[in-house]
Amino acid sequence: MTKVHGHISRLGVAGSLAQIAVLGTIVESGYTNPLNPSYVYYDDGITYIRKGVRDGYFVIDIRLTDDWEGIEDVDWKNLRSLKPEVATAPVLVSATVEDAAPADVILTYDKALDEASTPATTDFILAGKTISLVVVSGTTVTVTVSVAYEYGDTITISYTAGDNPIQESISGIDALSFSDQAVTNNIAETYPAVLDDGDTTFFYDPEELSTITKDGSNYVSRHNDFRGSGHDLLQATGTNQSLWLTPGTILYDGIDNFLQALFTWTQPGFIYAVVRQKTWTINDVIFGTGGTGVYVIQSATTPGIKANAGTSSSQNDNLVVNTWSIVRIYFNGASSKLQINETVATTGNFGAAALSGFTVGARSNGSLFSNIETGVIIGRKSAVGETDIYDYLVERIPT
Repeated sequence: MTKVHGHISRLGVAGSLAQIAVLGTIVESGYTNPLNPSYVYYDDGITYIRKGVRDGYFVIDIRLTDDWEGIEDVDWKNLRSLKPEVATAPVLVSATVEDAAPADVILTYDKALDEASTPATTDFILAGKTISLVVVSGTTVTVTVSVAYEYGDTITISYTAGDNPIQESISGIDALSFSDQAVTNNIAETYPAVLDDGDTTFFYDPEELSTITKDGSNYVSRHNDFRGSGHDLLQATGTNQSLWLTPGTILYDGIDNFLQALFTWTQPGFIYAVVRQKTWTINDVIFGTGGTGVYVIQSATTPGIKANAGTSSSQNDNLVVNTWSIVRIYFNGASSKLQINETVATTGNFGAAALSGFTVGARSNGSLFSNIETGVIIGRKSAVGETDIYDYLVERIPT
């Protein structure tokens, strides 16, 4: 349809009967104005309306009187804002949740919306959320949920037009309904402040795609330290590359997959890892750090694991196969520990061998591969902030 903006014009006397043509299309019958043959008006006995075209611009006048005598011509230079356009339904341009307002899903359209037509909260669906408010303003519709979203949440929204639909502000044309529209989650990751104290050796977060280099089949060749230390996990050989999985974990096949970062660090060294053993095979290595003698290994009976930095720890049986857990390994000579979640820690002397680099999915020399899946992994030079880091990782366990 063609829309025409309103304008109270100043034109002259009436003339003879004619038809109204707008850009070559006859739209109504009425009376021709002799002062401007392209500008016509008509009446229905109650309201008097004039429509016309000049210099490619539409004008519409509405009056409750038929006294047009003696009115001077209009200043056409002031009518440039009246250029006609084809009115179409508002088109959804983007759907986002921003860090500054994590409870608001913001739908942005390509044109101004009717702020008086506010959809009901029940016109929208956000999985797992209760919608508390809908506000239409300018080109946006803000849908507010009662419990805010968090970093890493996958969000989709559906909309079904109801009694007060989303619509264009002038023409009143309704926006289309939609289902399962992806929402871009721009909420920034928040992590414990202690990780910025200078003791963090590495911080690998596979949900942070900006740190992942992968091919079209999602095989990972590089996983950068999220905090930019340069201690980046690498794997140049295609067959040895592990698989990135949605929404952000890395799977090691237990055959030949591993990622490795080469750097120097010493004891004490604290490793935190969100991990699950996909399968358990005796003497497969989950993590390696420091030559071939410092590692966390599957031993000696399922689902047991041990830590070794020259001396083997006792077996810890709390890393249940195919179950996400948080593993804490503290290499600190005679005061070392290996702990799964909040179960009783395995403590004692694990040896004093130096730590060197970090390998995921295998021994440091690229052998004894394990079939594991990992989430966030953090390495530290001390046990400072252990409780805060653990609590943070609890929130990062994949669901």
